[in-house]
Amino acid sequence: MLSPLLPLMLAVAVAGSPAVAAPVRQVLFIAIDDLGPVLGGAGHPVARTPHLDRLA
Repeated sequence: MLSPLLPLMLAVAVAGSPAVAAPVRQVLFIAIDDLGPVLGGAGHPVARTPHLDRLA
């Protein structure tokens, strides 16, 4: 049997939720270990890193 408090709990849950969600910040964190200066954008003659060069 459903609790008599169920309609009240649902009303509180719906009233407490925001009508429009706040915009979420998008963060991209890139961590590369042991890469050193081996990047095409850093002037390395052999390394090809076009995607990382675009981010830089």
